[in-house]
Amino acid sequence: MSGWAIEVRVPPGSRAATAARLVEWTELAVEERADGTPNILQTVNSALLPTIRQALRPAGRAIFAGMEQEEAEEFLTMLNQEAFDPIDEECDAGWWAVAAHCR
Repeated sequence: MSGWAIEVRVPPGSRAATAARLVEWTELAVEERADGTPNILQTVNSALLPTIRQALRPAGRAIFAGMEQEEAEEFLTMLNQEAFDPIDEECDAGWWAVAAHCR
């Protein structure tokens, strides 16, 4: 145990709240700004995967939301390469979210 914790609060009605339905409990959510504008692109999420992987406990879960649906296949490939397995996915009006856990 690292001795620190991350608490994630998501605004009701946000895409992260929608994505939160993907898992009962998650350690980390990576999502868009409160106004719904994406601020973490697929390329940035992919670059952060090793850091996020290290921050999570074994078999820890994360939700990545606010990416465009067209980015799903490429990001799923990156998740696999960084030892994450998808748990579930959610699409909403062209936006895509995925919940994943560490292997």
